[in-house]
Amino acid sequence: MNYDLTPERKDYVNARGFTLLTACPGSGKTTSIAYKLGEFSGYKDDKVLCLSFTNNAVKELEESFVLLHGNKITYPHKILTIDSFLSQYIVLPFWYLIEGLTKRPTIIDDTASSPLYECSYFEKGVRKSRFYAKLSKNGYKYYFSHKESDFSRDTEGNLLCDNNIITSDDGLTVARLILKRRLNLGILSSGDIEYYAFYILNNYPKITQALAHRFTYLIMDEAQDMSSIQYEIIKLLMAGGLRNVEFVGDLRQSIYGWRNANPDISKSLLRDDKWQKLEFIHNRRSVQHIIDQYNIIRTASDANIISYNVTSLNIPIYVYHFDENQNDKVIDLFFQKCNEYSLNSRQIICRGRTQLKELLGYQETSSCWNSRVPQLIISAVTHFKSGQFNESVRLIKKVWALLKDELNGEDFANRVLTIDSAFADVAKLIALLRDIPPLELSISEWQERTERLFEKFCNIQDDSIQFQLKKRMNGYKMSEISKMKVIDFFHNNVLRNPSEFNTVHGVKGLTFDACLVFLKKKHSETISLELFEQCPELKERHRLLYVACSRPRQFLAFAIPKCVKKETIYKYLNPNFIYINVQ
Repeated sequence: MNYDLTPERKDYVNARGFTLLTACPGSGKTTSIAYKLGEFSGYKDDKVLCLSFTNNAVKELEESFVLLHGNKITYPHKILTIDSFLSQYIVLPFWYLIEGLTKRPTIIDDTASSPLYECSYFEKGVRKSRFYAKLSKNGYKYYFSHKESDFSRDTEGNLLCDNNIITSDDGLTVARLILKRRLNLGILSSGDIEYYAFYILNNYPKITQALAHRFTYLIMDEAQDMSSIQYEIIKLLMAGGLRNVEFVGDLRQSIYGWRNANPDISKSLLRDDKWQKLEFIHNRRSVQHIIDQYNIIRTASDANIISYNVTSLNIPIYVYHFDENQNDKVIDLFFQKCNEYSLNSRQIICRGRTQLKELLGYQETSSCWNSRVPQLIISAVTHFKSGQFNESVRLIKKVWALLKDELNGEDFANRVLTIDSAFADVAKLIALLRDIPPLELSISEWQERTERLFEKFCNIQDDSIQFQLKKRMNGYKMSEISKMKVIDFFHNNVLRNPSEFNTVHGVKGLTFDACLVFLKKKHSETISLELFEQCPELKERHRLLYVACSRPRQFLAFAIPKCVKKETIYKYLNPNFIYINVQ
């Protein structure tokens, strides 16, 4: 793999000290980082730690390194997710410094599936808990209005719920009980890991200094997605002696506010003279007229992006103006245009999961079971078969959270802990998905085999898992339900290939030949046409549209509802687009 060492790239590769690189979409940011890592590989005095936020991003960096240099990155250099770094190098080696922990903790990524309350006794057939007994009526309501994973701490030790400081007495009581219960069980969430990593580095400076000696150079990929506490951890390492730090990212692609991403950090660094500022403005992905459209979403300080060495097929931007219930027509028209130009890599992009299900053709087909678990398993299998592995694993994890609530018994906490430990090994979950009985079986046979499979997976021997069929359903004879094939009963649930549909968050970092972006009428939480109006301060919904529009190489199309007037379309889109009035 050849690397085009342009002047802007050379400046980045040669940069040392404190560096802030703003890299536009399609600029080859990942490849540049991998190339720079190779420049360090021959020098053992430079021990580089490269961090990103997802396993996929880490994998992409590793693969780029191999393509460029012909071998894997080796010691003393490391490419890790930030969660893995905090766990492996700070929290797990020094867990004994955390008050309340009596053993090496288990780290989970979803506390909703962990036994944070004690299911200890039954009263008149109703499951009760000592945890709940400690709560007032208002505290009880507070607990159930939030997820257990919502509770955490900030760098000041304040108790948080959904990233907001808790001020009410009821909220503080709930938070203290939950966090104490985690420590008692030896369970830490990703939020806990961040807090305790900060706590250890802040209170034990020799550990901080040792880490700054172990890694002399830090590269933070997708730096715009850093949270405040993650930045404070890096500042502690800098105070401990780390003299080479670079943040690589794009403020216009900061779309993880709900995950505590704080783009203001990068904004403040841009104003700090201590940091060297570099830019990648050459886009090697998209044709210029696509860039010109999403480049409207910018602030005065953002540089214009230039298409670089991209051969254009001269496909204009298309607008499909459609009525309600015409989703399928729009999608078919888009696919026809893709086929006309032999664009095989294509993606339908929307704002959130509710709209995604609608576009996929999901119908509200009632489940024949009282439990939600079987339908979730079926959905997981469907996504798995279509190549949506991350979504299928997410759904299977959700299954365990529901099973926790449906199964009884005092020893269930231990069973769930066993399951949680399996989550660390995604291969086990993939194997489970492969072993789920085929949907061509009858409902009764599929149910029986699936119940036994899940019991075996979590070492349950007493037939505790049982999916009860409903006693009645409108439009069905219950005596015939069990004889129906699963695939026939749920045949309306998936009408299209899920791998060709995604949310904006799901496509971030990806590239396609063609993309169709579904817009809505103007609303604070949607991506709409009005967001193309230039404004001095970009909000997250602006950045969502920016990310969506910057994914395609050759063909960008918009689906716009007819509640948006035609003249509005002409106002906000660049000239020379093709208007299609969907009939």
